[in-house]
Amino acid sequence: MNGRSQSSAPPASERKPRMSATERQHALALGDGAPASSPECVHEVIAAQARRTPRATAVVSGSTRLTYGELEGRANELAHRLIVAGVEPGALVGVCLERSVELVVAILAIWKAGGAYVPLDVDYPRERLALMVRDANISVLVTDAAASARLPDRAWTAVRADVEHTGRVDAPGPRASARDLGYVIYTSGSTGTPKGVMIEHRSVANHARWMVDRFGVTAADAVLQKTSVSFDASVCEFVAPLVCGARVVLAPPGPEGDGDQIVTLCREHAITLIQFVPSMLALFAEADGLEHLRLLRHLISGGEALPAPLAARVGKRLPGCAVHNLYGPSEATIDATFHTCTAAETGPTVPIGRPIAGARVRVLDEALDPVPVGVPGELFVGGAGLARGYLRRPELTAEKFIPDPFDSDPGARLYRTGDLVRWREDGEVEFLGRLDQQVKLRGFRIELGEIDAVLLGDDSVAEAVTVLQEDDGEPRLVAYVVARDDAAATPARLRSRLAARLPDYMLPAAFVRLTALPVTVNGKLDRRALPAPTASDTAGAAGYVPPRDGLERDLVDLWQQLLGVTPIGVLDDFFALGGSSLVAMRLVARLKGIHSTKVTVRSLFEHRTVAGQAASLRG
Repeated sequence: MNGRSQSSAPPASERKPRMSATERQHALALGDGAPASSPECVHEVIAAQARRTPRATAVVSGSTRLTYGELEGRANELAHRLIVAGVEPGALVGVCLERSVELVVAILAIWKAGGAYVPLDVDYPRERLALMVRDANISVLVTDAAASARLPDRAWTAVRADVEHTGRVDAPGPRASARDLGYVIYTSGSTGTPKGVMIEHRSVANHARWMVDRFGVTAADAVLQKTSVSFDASVCEFVAPLVCGARVVLAPPGPEGDGDQIVTLCREHAITLIQFVPSMLALFAEADGLEHLRLLRHLISGGEALPAPLAARVGKRLPGCAVHNLYGPSEATIDATFHTCTAAETGPTVPIGRPIAGARVRVLDEALDPVPVGVPGELFVGGAGLARGYLRRPELTAEKFIPDPFDSDPGARLYRTGDLVRWREDGEVEFLGRLDQQVKLRGFRIELGEIDAVLLGDDSVAEAVTVLQEDDGEPRLVAYVVARDDAAATPARLRSRLAARLPDYMLPAAFVRLTALPVTVNGKLDRRALPAPTASDTAGAAGYVPPRDGLERDLVDLWQQLLGVTPIGVLDDFFALGGSSLVAMRLVARLKGIHSTKVTVRSLFEHRTVAGQAASLRG
């Protein structure tokens, strides 16, 4: 969980008072979590659970249910097919599947075959998928008929997860150790290329054990799995319940859905633990029927700063449910710190808390010295969850993962998070902002430089900079470009170029063309002088067509209110005008108050124009 704001730490000479040896030791001791769990591979723990409770339900997806015995048998059978396909211990194996029981089976099978899985989101552009496949040197890929059509052409072997087989269901012999890779997950890269974070089995196991112990997860629990497999928060949603005999309930594939849909899933499947990014949590907090979720015991927030008023609002609507704020970059295996919210929270955001078991956190100045309680510094994380580094990026790994100067183990390292924090008097960490241009948008980690690099790769663009702005409290990306060719550097064309290479959440809502980027007297970019976007800066290019009846007029009014763009025609594309899944959820909520017809977020993704949505509502 990283916040969206950006900040700079003052020089150490101006902000760090002299510390005594006792104060220094106290500052370091605050950052040591409880001992790590014993190194292990979670697929072996899940296999042991299957032997103990083979008839217990393990995974639920719609009308499909797999028992632990069935899950183990299917994973073993697929693992044998992967081995035959050439998967050797340590191999990176792609998995491109929508959220389904096949996805869970595939991940366990890859681990059993000795490989590490590389998630390939079915909704990513083909060019980005091709880059990831090439960078990870993937030769075997688990997919199905629907997903394989989106994959790039390459000499890799496809192992189908959607084809019935009656092969061996006995477990392959051990082919992975706790120190081997469990997964490689790609995050945004500041140089324009996403980078693969390498996570070992022992780190996954340590987080799962901490989560089970901290939240008291037992076989009686049910966890909702709704996070995209491309984000590491998805790992704990299926691993933690499976290592202790609980149920994993898979949300339907596609957009995450609105709050009412999630409430329905929670009620139907007796969900006891669920997690959100704060922007989605805000919508969930307004959903109807929340007070009926009496079985929900734990609600986890992560991915961005959690506003204290939001935590309080959720606590009031769910008085029997504990609300937790978790923080951690992908390089720390999902989470590094945690905080359980109380009714007495002060300040604009909830603190990110204390280190989880096995984690080590340090708040240091520019000289890598500890800072006293209350003094800002950069957050460094280490311990059992620390990633091995970045795949095939030794220079970047050396830059971001440094030797731990406070650990007697010569191999101990710390990761530079780039987050500005401080210790509070109660021994918890408070998040203050960022020290660089990395941002979080609806929980997605974005390096703005990656967007800029793609824009600068277009011959029509001479200069480009992307910023995160707030419009009536709604954060959105805005790209500012200086064109070489005004006719070619149109918002529609630039958005199309980005859409071919970047995920939807990295697409700017507006493209502002300037004759020159504003600079300060020192020649640096003056971000405060960047003008606000206008309607002409959006990528809608269909030509204005006015609403033709009352329903289309209602929809146009709602679009204009939520998107802040006027005028909007009935053939304009919702997402090209800056719409996002979050805005789509708000639109769904507003539509439900006007029309009795059931509207879903998925339907908005399928009908992206006012004309299309009106036709869908009439139907």
